[in-house]
Formats: sequence, C-alpha cells, structure tokens
Amino acid sequence: MILSQNILEQSTTYQDIIARGARENSRSLVLDLGKQNLGVPTSEQVKQVEAIEDTEVLKGLIGQIFKVKTWNDLLAALPATVAPQN
Repeated sequence: MILSQNILEQSTTYQDIIARGARENSRSLVLDLGKQNLGVPTSEQVKQVEAIEDTEVLKGLIGQIFKVKTWNDLLAALPATVAPQN
C-alpha cells in the first residue's frame, strides 16, 4: 500500500492535479479576501487574477491584500510576465 501510494505521488499526472488544485485555491483566496478588504473587483480584474498560472505569484498577492487600498494597487504589484498586455 505504501509503495503504491509513493508511486502515485511521484506520477506527473498526480503532481499536475495537486498543482492545479493549489492554483485554484490560491485564486479563490485572492478573490475572496480581496472582496472583503478591497471591495468587489471588476470583471477585468477577475480575469487578471484568473489568468495567473503561477501559484507563487498568487501567494504573493494574498500577502499584499491587507497592505493595499484598491484592486488596482494589488494588481499593479504583478510581475511584468503576468501583467496583462494592452
């Protein structure tokens, strides 16, 4: 049983599922905590958050939510690699 669990945990499919779940959870936290502290985001701001694929970037936003005053301030902190292109 332990061997099969270890093999499962090492599979790339399993790792992808875990990473996807962490990303979705982090996005939800950004949006939920942001709504509580910054108000309701615009649909464009929601799209920006949903477009972020890097869990570490999302965690960084979570850490900034209570340090900024607006969604624009929060999203301005995004690295250029994930900031939306106009």
